[in-house]
Amino acid sequence: MAGYLFGPAIGGMVGLLADVGGYIIAPTGPFFPGFTISAIISGVIYGLILHHHEFSIKRVFIAQLIIVLVVNLLLNSLWLSMLYGKAFMVAVSARLFKEIIMLPINTALVSLVLKAIGERSLIKKVRA
Repeated sequence: MAGYLFGPAIGGMVGLLADVGGYIIAPTGPFFPGFTISAIISGVIYGLILHHHEFSIKRVFIAQLIIVLVVNLLLNSLWLSMLYGKAFMVAVSARLFKEIIMLPINTALVSLVLKAIGERSLIKKVRA
C-alpha cells in the first residue's frame, strides 16, 4: 500500500520497517538481512508499477508476478538455501506450487485493498 500511495522510496522504507519490526515483535526464526532486502525490493516494485498510475488489476497482476518471480522464487529461495544449507533448486521447487496458487489470490486481495484506498481518496478529493 505504501508503494502505491507514496512511491518506490517510501514503499521500500516501509518494507524495511515492516520486516525489522515484525522480527522484533514476533520472531519466527533467526534474523537474516536477505529477507529485509526482499521486503525493501517488494515495496520498491509496488511503487514503481502502481504509484502515479491509474488503478488496474492488470498492473497489480504484473507487480505481483514480478514479486513472485524475482523476490519470492529467486531471492527468498536464495536466502533460504544460504540460511539452511539446502540446494537452491530444492528451495525453488518446494516454493513453486505455492507461488502459482497464491498469485491470483494475492492479486485479488491487493486489488481489493488498493481499490478501496483509491475510492476513499477519491471521495476525500470530491468533498474538498
